[in-house]
Amino acid sequence: MICQRCGREAGPDAKFCVDCGSPLVLRCPACQTPYDPGSRFCSLCGRSLPEAVQSSESAQRVEVEHPIQAEPQVPLEQPSEPAPGTLSCPRCHQNNTSDADYCFACGMPLEGPSGTASSAVAPAALGSEKLAGFWERLVAYLVDNVLIAVASAITYGAFSLDPSGGLEPQHWMALISLVYFTPLIALRATTIGKSFLGVYVVRTDGSRVGLGRAFFRTLATFLSGIILGLGFLQAAFREDKRALHDLICDTKVIKSDRRPFG
Repeated sequence: MICQRCGREAGPDAKFCVDCGSPLVLRCPACQTPYDPGSRFCSLCGRSLPEAVQSSESAQRVEVEHPIQAEPQVPLEQPSEPAPGTLSCPRCHQNNTSDADYCFACGMPLEGPSGTASSAVAPAALGSEKLAGFWERLVAYLVDNVLIAVASAITYGAFSLDPSGGLEPQHWMALISLVYFTPLIALRATTIGKSFLGVYVVRTDGSRVGLGRAFFRTLATFLSGIILGLGFLQAAFREDKRALHDLICDTKVIKSDRRPFG
């Protein structure tokens, strides 16, 4: 598995990158759609997932060869001392390699030979993405809306005989907005305006925004604008920089020097 943020190769059991601490996303080998651990089938293409096939076969083999028997309860053991040349995570007690900055199992920052982590550093490291600021988001939104306005004027004029279905210009512009934002956010995590500023839209866990969620997020931006723009403005005052439509659709906007999903 490869970390999407820094490109470091991770072990098969790793849940977090040992270099940057970012969560590692499991992807379907057929269509590259992210999936949660324990999932049996891809939500997009329906293919059986490697973990599900392996775990199912292992469970059947264990059930046949070793019938489940009740085991006597034993007292909990204290975590063992880390092996030489390794760092023990203070949170989950997994042994990590000596050059690891973050625990591969839980993402806890590691520091020093004993694996002790600074509590002041931990929150920032666990949420290592740089959030896009309000003004960056505003400039990107204005650029996108200029493009949408131009496209709406051209297409509305071209279909003025009737194919617009009698829609008012503002309704036609809203329709163009849906056609513009939805596929770009779902497939590229950004738009033309956002890409100029290195701004990307992702889920709060860092995974890709799906097509359906991108569609409803675009609808939710209309709500943010209807209430006198307060839905957009709240991103300037929240610590997580999320607007109303981000809160509704479980998304956040980050700033990065490269596209999150390649």
